Amino acid sequence: MSGLKLSILGFLILVTPILQAIAVFTPNWFNGMEVDRFGYRGKQYQMGIVPYSSKEGEWQGFSSVLLYGSMGLAMLDVLIFLRIYVQISHPSQFPSSNPNPPAYKEKESTSEYPYSCIQLLHAIAVSSAVTVAFNGIAFFLMAINIKQNGLDLSFGYSPWFSVAASILTCGIILLAEFIANRKAMKTSPTGPTAPSI
Repeated sequence: MSGLKLSILGFLILVTPILQAIAVFTPNWFNGMEVDRFGYRGKQYQMGIVPYSSKEGEWQGFSSVLLYGSMGLAMLDVLIFLRIYVQISHPSQFPSSNPNPPAYKEKESTSEYPYSCIQLLHAIAVSSAVTVAFNGIAFFLMAINIKQNGLDLSFGYSPWFSVAASILTCGIILLAEFIANRKAMKTSPTGPTAPSI
């Protein structure tokens, strides 16, 4: 794998779906107390978002769908990164797919990424941005509706895995765009170009 930055990006991309899966599939999104009609607290219970129940409020169902979507996008990022890894590791099997190759290149460098890899890095950044938005909306919905309908709930440990995944995903966005823009600048034409007519 060429480049420390790309290796760090790969590590972040592989860790994020693990955190997302822990967040979605662990049964401790909410901690609550059963309260009887006289206001006495009973036993404590924990509640997750899996399996989906029709008894949940609309906000909790919508948040669950957003979290499933963010986990799916994190897995998509892993597949896209694997494509980038294979394409950089075996460049002879993937011909350049740049529709407008630079007209003039001062020297050939073996460390440059193919155009399709740069586009895939942008795709990872966009997918990761949507993942952060999904996680943020889900967390916000749960936070503002946690005390709704007379429920005495508080957050458990599962949402914090989702927050950690979102923080790492912000790092993925920044690093993917940094790598893509840096490599795109290096491969841009540095000399005169032929006029297009």
